[in-house]
Amino acid sequence: KFSPLPQQQMNKMEKKARGGNGIHVIVFPFPVQGHINPMLQFSKQLASRGLRVTFATTSSFATKITPFSSNSTTIETILDGVFETTPTGTIDAYMKRFNDFAPHRLTQLIEKKLILKDCVRCLVYDSVLPWGHDIARKFGIYGAPYFTQSCLVNLMYYQVHHGVLSAPIEEETSFGVDGMPVMEARDVPSFVGKIGL
Repeated sequence: KFSPLPQQQMNKMEKKARGGNGIHVIVFPFPVQGHINPMLQFSKQLASRGLRVTFATTSSFATKITPFSSNSTTIETILDGVFETTPTGTIDAYMKRFNDFAPHRLTQLIEKKLILKDCVRCLVYDSVLPWGHDIARKFGIYGAPYFTQSCLVNLMYYQVHHGVLSAPIEEETSFGVDGMPVMEARDVPSFVGKIGL
């Protein structure tokens, strides 16, 4: 469970971050469209607040990212030949391949940072990679899921999970979500639409 730090501890951490050896956060997105950019922007916001950030991604995506203008933010790659090209096949197959190698490679990256006496304090991982929390716990650092999708999408997933919405949603179906206009199948994420779930 996430619990906010006491104000006194936050003040100490902020002072340390402004000092020479700052707090270090590793940000780890799922490398597909729609997940990289929100977490990249979040990384820039963290850096603007005085934190050091390592943005960890596959080498194929790292080449597409504009280098950071800040010295406090770096890009680290976790290399694997499977991910040197554009994802092919289904998202499920891609995710399985990714989940087969990524936890081990992310663990290696954190170990390397800690061996170098780097002050890694937190792993911010894409919410579709729940094993990120286990890795953070293994190293005794904070772990925080980052939800790249909107609150409405999270609500739809929640409603499908609890049986309020049936998936897949058929093309001719209209439905409502509290507080939102009536929607159709074309308005939902692919995981709940005809091609998903």
